[in-house]
Amino acid sequence: MNKICAFGDSVMKGIVEDCSRVAGSVKYMISNLSFAEICSSRLGLDIRNYARFGGTINQGMDLVEKHKDDVSDSRYCVIEYGGNDCSYHWDEISQDPVSVHNPLTMLGDFRRQYSAMIDGICKIGAKPVLLSLPLIDSERYFKHITKGLNPAIWQCGNWVQPREFP
Repeated sequence: MNKICAFGDSVMKGIVEDCSRVAGSVKYMISNLSFAEICSSRLGLDIRNYARFGGTINQGMDLVEKHKDDVSDSRYCVIEYGGNDCSYHWDEISQDPVSVHNPLTMLGDFRRQYSAMIDGICKIGAKPVLLSLPLIDSERYFKHITKGLNPAIWQCGNWVQPREFP
């Protein structure tokens, strides 16, 4: 019973930016150096990685249910969510950066769903292992994720803050 199931977002999946991309476009690829791949090869474990690019806790709940037979046949179930849940509709923010915007998953909903996922995994018979996300440089992330969404705030390839944030 050396099987482990993994659920999460692109960080768990091992998605990285493709450096061979065409200038001005962002493309991604799955790295063979992902957390799951490294653990699998170094520790000799059978890791079933069900993580998805853009994955949220709500989608994770559906994936755990879909793969509950694999979860019940696993000793551990690694879960890593939150990055996309706390993300925003960046196209809307780029058009009106000073307005109030809600994340994709509200904090209370995230807590409830994450707790339910942990309980569900325990009931199925696996031990949940929770991973935390890496820290983000928020200004750099904002500039990257909104690039090209609103030409009015980009001049000569540089982000220009339209006005002071409150």
